[in-house]
Amino acid sequence: MISQAGRALRLGAALCAVLAVVGCASGVKRTPEHKTAVFKPSAEFPIGRINVSATQEALDKIEAAKKKFNPELLKGSIMTALSAQHLFAQNGQGGLTMDVVVTRVRVRSTFNAIMWGAMSGNDAVDGQVVVKDAVGKELDRFDVTASYALGGFGGGQDATRTGWLYDAFAKEVAGQYAPEAAHGSKNSGTK
Repeated sequence: MISQAGRALRLGAALCAVLAVVGCASGVKRTPEHKTAVFKPSAEFPIGRINVSATQEALDKIEAAKKKFNPELLKGSIMTALSAQHLFAQNGQGGLTMDVVVTRVRVRSTFNAIMWGAMSGNDAVDGQVVVKDAVGKELDRFDVTASYALGGFGGGQDATRTGWLYDAFAKEVAGQYAPEAAHGSKNSGTK
């Protein structure tokens, strides 16, 4: 027979496990007309330039969050993720351009993230990615989402939370061009 304290402890452990699983998420959404890329970046024809911008609404949220979210760090994470797959030309000589438009940003206050964790909502970044050739013809388009809802002293620090967002977003972008990627089936967040 399990005591009341034992039940509470098991329930608490189960709740922590569930929050750990659902606390962080990322995914890609493609429209029917963009289910697959017209032309995928490759080591022979890599992306040479990445532009990161934000909608006015996202810029307002970045300002309201006291600039805790840095689009240049997001750009660096995307460059790193693509470079790991030999899909980004470090010298800018690639023939493709990737435009990333951040459409939504939410960054919790440090106090709320540490004190309340997932109960205070999540940190999130959403954006649209468009890949174009040298003459500006659109080759691919998809939306990326990343969210982080964990907190506490270990996961509530601003750099931890935003760093996870940058890396998760970048991983989703690079994952679209991984050799084994099958658009619409491999991506955990594909809708």
